[in-house]
Amino acid sequence: MENNMAYNTKMTDHKASIDQAMTMAGLEEIKRLLVQEIEEMQSTAEDYRRQLEHANMTIRDQQEVMERFRIDAKMDFLTKIANRRAFERRLEEEFQRTKRYRSVFALIMIDIDYFKKVNDRYGHIAGDQVLRVVAQVLEEQTRFNDFVSRYGGEEFAVLLPESTAGQGRYVADKIRQAVENTSFLHAGEKIKVTISAGVGQVDAARDTPETLIERVDAALYQAKKNGRNRVELCPD
Repeated sequence: MENNMAYNTKMTDHKASIDQAMTMAGLEEIKRLLVQEIEEMQSTAEDYRRQLEHANMTIRDQQEVMERFRIDAKMDFLTKIANRRAFERRLEEEFQRTKRYRSVFALIMIDIDYFKKVNDRYGHIAGDQVLRVVAQVLEEQTRFNDFVSRYGGEEFAVLLPESTAGQGRYVADKIRQAVENTSFLHAGEKIKVTISAGVGQVDAARDTPETLIERVDAALYQAKKNGRNRVELCPD
């Protein structure tokens, strides 16, 4: 804007000069000044174009960074599935949907059996690999609209919209069998793990997100108490 104002001022001055100096030499000088001013304005316009391109690139880079932050805020860094914060948000959404439409959903809580022994024997790198493998199995054994998340440590949670406790138990047992049949090599040694799971169905009349988790966690604890590598339903 400052350059444009200066340019307008100079053009006004040149116009006044034309009125005052109509000699050939005066006109040639005015021509020279006009050409010089036009070249300077063209150079300034090119600088503006480069600055604008740079600003647009910066904005695009910032938008990409913000999008990564948005995704990272919902994703578990290690397993690349949803984290606990995202799970709690989705659980609250399912409760609202249940109240509004009188629908039903099931919740599975999963814990890797003897996970501490894996870390103690093979190290934390192997433990991290186990977590990633189990997360992958969970995604492979669930539907597109199911919600798989890492709840914390070696514990996972799976939300099954429009599903009963019986359907949840079927899915949990599929997951259990798939994990049991999966193994991977670490430092030349085959590692296998199993999981225990608790399953429950929302009771809209009495449940809150917290009480549902407590009930399903209790079923998970019962599965571990009854020998591990098994699935238990919440009592009615």
